[in-house]
Amino acid sequence: MKKFIVFAMACMLVFSLFIMPASAAGDLEIDIDSLTQGNGVVIHVFSAAGYTENVIQFSGPAGSQDLGAIDLSKYGSVTIEYGSDGGAIFEGDSAQAYLAITENGPVQDGSGAALSDAKIIGKVDLEDQSNGGWATANTEVTIPFNSNYNGNVYVALFAVTKAGVAPNGNFDALAITKITFHEKTGSETPTDPTPSSPEPGSTDPTEPPKTGDVNTIIAIAAAGIVLTVLFQIKRIKI
Repeated sequence: MKKFIVFAMACMLVFSLFIMPASAAGDLEIDIDSLTQGNGVVIHVFSAAGYTENVIQFSGPAGSQDLGAIDLSKYGSVTIEYGSDGGAIFEGDSAQAYLAITENGPVQDGSGAALSDAKIIGKVDLEDQSNGGWATANTEVTIPFNSNYNGNVYVALFAVTKAGVAPNGNFDALAITKITFHEKTGSETPTDPTPSSPEPGSTDPTEPPKTGDVNTIIAIAAAGIVLTVLFQIKRIKI
């Protein structure tokens, strides 16, 4: 009876090793409703612009929104969906508007000047809006990054000034409707730019075993342990 119990438990262990999936972060979509309103932004249902759910509305420079603590080592990019006025200007004569993710909040001060101490993780330039506006013309941009930062992450807008409007010009706003961090894939892992080509059929000794290989190794080891235990039980009975 003891032999049967040991054998059954070992079989269950080996089977679970083969069917156990590798742990994965998965994509992370930010819940805008749960955020605490940041600086220079308004979180609300911008119904006048056609929105029916909460958005993160930037009203000018110096705006940033805390997205909470995120382990960026699990992710390789972030997609941001936003809308803006139909005549929004994001490409100025001497400046370029962009969205950024940062470690410490805004990327410019109230006058529109860039902050030298902004810790930018990644950014993407914005293009002038010409095909409708706000909720009728949602735009999607993606910011790639490769960072091991683990802490509070912010989304920030660098706005450009419209000339001729005193005293500091006029800054076009935008409203973010969705933010999604995408799980890092194998292709986004840094590699040696000049790798050596292994011989056909050979493996790179520096390459770690893949998840399936690891499970196979553990399963073989577990099977060996089971056989050893069964052999010892048989010897004891003899």
